Amino acid sequence: MAWYWSVLLSVAGVAAGILVPFRLTGRRRPVWLCQSTQLISNARERADGLAIAYDGEDVDALQRTMLIFYNAGREPIMEGYLAAPAAFAAPEGRRILGAKAVHSSTATVGEQLEVAGDRSLFTLGFRHLGGRQGVAVEVFSDMGEGEQLELVGGEVLGSGGIHKGRTETPKLYYTLSVLLTGIVPVFICFLIKPIRDGMFSPGPSNPLSFFVWFTLCISFIALFVLLSKIIWSVPREFRKYLK
Repeated sequence: MAWYWSVLLSVAGVAAGILVPFRLTGRRRPVWLCQSTQLISNARERADGLAIAYDGEDVDALQRTMLIFYNAGREPIMEGYLAAPAAFAAPEGRRILGAKAVHSSTATVGEQLEVAGDRSLFTLGFRHLGGRQGVAVEVFSDMGEGEQLELVGGEVLGSGGIHKGRTETPKLYYTLSVLLTGIVPVFICFLIKPIRDGMFSPGPSNPLSFFVWFTLCISFIALFVLLSKIIWSVPREFRKYLK
């Protein structure tokens, strides 16, 4: 009977480790992130009489931003789920000089990009955005050093909000995932004989058993959650736009 409960507890840990990230990545999950390059900054202060214009408009600064908007979940985001298009704004007093989509995934249909009349923001919508699919938008603005676009609107039903992603998945996630992937099987193999001998059989007289099995279950959960973090990272096809 002790062996039966030990196996049951281990299976529960594996099942929880698989189901937790499966649930997290299964639903629609809109994510955005951006990376900016300052092309011109404080132009008028650099040289007397220097005038710089973008598309006929005088500017004192010029910033190029690559914005990636994608669906990190597996379920597609269809037009009916888009209650309000995503809206991105420049800081107060700054202008969006231009915005255009430079790349979209094959399962991204009908992207709609529109700059507001006062050029303070632009909106991004679409009719269909498949899982792990998205669009790359090139934005020019007169923002200065350290200024960034901010999400100021947008709603996707059943997604828990539009999330801000990372430019790249932290190396810590990869490191921990690799370590857990290697440690957990070794840990199980190491415990096979002691388990057969009843050393870690569950019971009130064996508190060490609870600690070992609890640690094993948590390790499985942590492993798959870390893997889901990697899955949520920006799709490979868009990484070249963030270099």
